[in-house]
Amino acid sequence: MATQPGYTGTASVAPNLEPMRSVNVDAPVEAFGGAVGKAEQRSGGAMESVGTELFSRAMAMQQVSQDMEALNAVAKTSRLMGDRSEQFHQLSGLAAHNDLPSFQSDIDKAREEGGQGLSPYARLRYEQETRSLQQRLNLMAGAHAGEQFKHYVTGSNEAAADSAIRTVGLIPESDETFAKSIDTIKSRANDMAVPMGWNEDQKNHWIFDKTSAAVKERIEAMARTDVGGAYKALDKATQDGLVDKATAGSLKDKIDGHFTNVATRVFVPKIFSGEDGRLGDQKVPVENLLYAIRGNEGAGSYNPPHPTIAKGPYAGQHALGAYGIMQGNLQPWLKEAGMPAMSEAEFLKDRDAQDKLAAFKLGQLQDKYGSANKAALAWFTGDPNPDPGRSDGYHTAAWYKQNLNANLAKSVSVAKIAEVAKAHAEEIAPGNALVSQHISDAAETEAIRQRREAKEEQKGYADTIGRALAPGPDGKVPTKIEDIADPAVHEAYLSIKDPKTKAAIDKQFRQNAESGGYAKTAETVDTYYEWLGKYRNPETLPKDQREELLTQSVWTLPIPYQYQQKLYAAQEDLRKNLEKNPRIQDVMAENKPTLDAFGIGTHQDKDHKRLHAFQGAFHEAAETLEQEKGKPLDKEDLDGVAKGLLRKWGGGWFSKDRPLFEKPEAESGDAERVKDTLRQVFIKKNGYEPQPEQLQAAIAAYNFNVFYAKNKAGNQSAGAQ
Repeated sequence: MATQPGYTGTASVAPNLEPMRSVNVDAPVEAFGGAVGKAEQRSGGAMESVGTELFSRAMAMQQVSQDMEALNAVAKTSRLMGDRSEQFHQLSGLAAHNDLPSFQSDIDKAREEGGQGLSPYARLRYEQETRSLQQRLNLMAGAHAGEQFKHYVTGSNEAAADSAIRTVGLIPESDETFAKSIDTIKSRANDMAVPMGWNEDQKNHWIFDKTSAAVKERIEAMARTDVGGAYKALDKATQDGLVDKATAGSLKDKIDGHFTNVATRVFVPKIFSGEDGRLGDQKVPVENLLYAIRGNEGAGSYNPPHPTIAKGPYAGQHALGAYGIMQGNLQPWLKEAGMPAMSEAEFLKDRDAQDKLAAFKLGQLQDKYGSANKAALAWFTGDPNPDPGRSDGYHTAAWYKQNLNANLAKSVSVAKIAEVAKAHAEEIAPGNALVSQHISDAAETEAIRQRREAKEEQKGYADTIGRALAPGPDGKVPTKIEDIADPAVHEAYLSIKDPKTKAAIDKQFRQNAESGGYAKTAETVDTYYEWLGKYRNPETLPKDQREELLTQSVWTLPIPYQYQQKLYAAQEDLRKNLEKNPRIQDVMAENKPTLDAFGIGTHQDKDHKRLHAFQGAFHEAAETLEQEKGKPLDKEDLDGVAKGLLRKWGGGWFSKDRPLFEKPEAESGDAERVKDTLRQVFIKKNGYEPQPEQLQAAIAAYNFNVFYAKNKAGNQSAGAQ
C-alpha cells in the first residue's frame, strides 16, 4: 500500500519565481475529496445546530429556575401583604385612618425584604409582579381608610349631638343646658360638612332635625313633672323656629296626655298637703278658717295643752283652748266681741264661746288683710307677711301656712277645690279647656276620696265609743268617758276631730247622766224610721247620700240605744251588700197614688224624710208579720201591709188626716186599750215585758190585721176589737 510521505514543514525545493503556467484541469471536486468536505461541512453544521439547541435549552432551564425563584418570592410576599391587608381592613373608623401610614410602610417593607437574595433576572420578575400588587393594596387601603374616616366623623358627631340631646332630657328645666345642646349640634354640623360633602342647605337640614329632636326630648321629659314649664318651653321653641308646626302639634298633644297623670301625682297632692297654698290666698267662709286654725293650734281639741311662752310680748303666758287665744287677749277680745266676761276655766268649758270669739277675731283679720293665709299668719305672728322662718319656738310661719292650707283642703267645699285646680290649670295652659277639666276632675276625685276616708276613720272612732255606751248588766250606762275602762275607747275619743261628732258623743254622755239615755218618743221613733228606711232602701237616695249612709255613725243619732243597735246592723248589711229589697219597689209603685196624696216622696216631703219613715215602718211591720206567719210574705201580703200603714187616721181612734204609720202611739182611750191588750199578749207569748220598739211592731202588725183583713173581706170600717 502506498504511503504519503510525512510533512516536515521545511521546503525541499527552491522556489521558482517565474509565474506558473496556467493549467486548467477539468476535474470534479469529488476527485479531490470534495464530497468528504461537504459531508464534514454538513456534519459541522449539524453539530453547530445541536450546540445551539443545547445552549438554548440550558438558557431556558436557567430562566425557568429563576422564574420559579421569582414566583416563590412573589407568593411569599403576597401572603405577607395579604395578611397585613386583611388585618388593616378589619379596622374601622379612626383606627383605620390612623393605621394607613403604617400599613403602607409594612407593605413596602414586605416587598423590599421579599426581593432580597434573588438573581438579577428573578429580582426583575419579582419587582414586576409585586409592584402591581402593592399598588392595588395601597389603593384599596386608601379607599377603606377614607370611608372609615368618613364613618368616624359622621358617627362621632352624631354621637356627640345625640349625647347633647339626651342631656337635655335629663335636665329639661335648664335653659342653659338646652342652649348648650343647640350650640353642640351646630358645631358638630360644621365638623361634618366637609367630609360629608354637604352644601349649606344639607347642613342646615341636619341641624334642624337634631334641634327638633332636642326640643322633643326636653318637652316630653318636662311634661312628666312640670306641665306648665313644658307648655312655655314649647311655645318658645315654636316662636324661635326650632320645630315645625306638625311637631309642635304632636308635642302639645303629648303634654295634654301627660297632664292627668301629672295633676294626680304632682299638683293635686300639693293642694291637700298645703304646699300649693292657693286655697288660703283668698277669703274663705269663717267656719272653714276656724276648722283650719283649730287644727293648727290644738289638733281639733277644745282644751289641748299649750306650752308657756318663754320670750316676747306674751312671755310667761300660754294659749287657751282650740284656737290658741293668749291669756292676755281673752278679756279684751271678749269685751270687743260684745261677749260676757268669763274666767279661763269657763272659757275652756264653753265650746260655743271659743268658736264665737275666734270667729269674731279671725273674721276681722281676714277682712283686714284680704285672705285666709294672711289672717292666719297675723294670728300666729302678729304680721300678715312674716319671714317664712319666723318661729314661736315650736313651729315656723312656713309650717303654719302650709298646715293651714292642708286643713282648709279638708273643710272647704269640693267645688272650691275644683275651682282652685281650674285656676292652676289656666296658669299652666291658658284657654285649654281639656287640661282645665282634667286637673279639676282629678282634684275633685281626690277630695271626695280623702273625705270619704276621713269620715270612715272618724266613724270607726265613733263606733268604738258608741258600742261602749251599752247598758251594763246592772242596767246603768256610762255618763262620761272616764266611766269606760277600755283604753281603746279613750284613744278613739281623743282621736275624734269632727266637732259635730264630738259634740254628739258628749251629748250622749250628758243624756245618759240626766235620764239614763234617750227615751222612746214620737220624735226619736220618727228619726229611727227615717234612717231605717234609708238603710233598707238606699237606691231611693242620691249617690252622695247613699255614700253618706256608710260613713254616718249611727251611735251619734239622738235615739235610744236599742234603735242605734238596729241601725248599726242595717248599716253593716248595706256595707256587706247583704240587704237586697226589690219588693219595696213593687210596693212603692202599687201605692204611688196614695203616697202622692199624702205628699210622701214629693216636693212637699223635704229630704224625703216621710218617705224614708214609711219605708222603715213598712219593713218593721212586714218583718213582724213574717215572723208570725213563719214564712216569707207574698206580694198580696206586702201590699196589704203597705195599704194598712197608709190608711188615714179616723173612726174611733184618730181624727187627723195623716197616714197611720206616722202615729205609732195611740191617743184615744180605745187605742190605749188596744195597746195594753197587745202588751199583755206579748208578755204571755214571750214571758217578759216588751221593749218599746217591740210593742210598736205589735201595734203595726195589729193595724195590718185590722185594716187589711177587713178591707180584704169587703168591710171598709175599722175599729179596735
